[in-house]
Amino acid sequence: MQNEYAPSDVWVATTKERIVGFLVAKDGVISQIFVDVDIQRSGVGTTLLNQAKKIYPDGLKLTTLEQNVNARQFYEKHGFVPGLRGINPINEQSNIEYCWNP
Repeated sequence: MQNEYAPSDVWVATTKERIVGFLVAKDGVISQIFVDVDIQRSGVGTTLLNQAKKIYPDGLKLTTLEQNVNARQFYEKHGFVPGLRGINPINEQSNIEYCWNP
């Protein structure tokens, strides 16, 4: 990950025992956001997303798979608006770009 995402802003969420989530962003584009499935809906994703909003107050973009309904609901709950649709070049599945503009 270091070679692929450096230099980027990276935030890591931890408990006393382990890493439970992370977010990677650069120039207002979130390239990765992950929260361990065992603790989803506990506020970790919201905390990570809010940190990104503080660092990029002019707006953020991200892309998610169209079939990822839970992620799409999460982003929309946090003010992201769906926009352009495309095809993920890695897995050839439909994706949606989301934008957050304060």
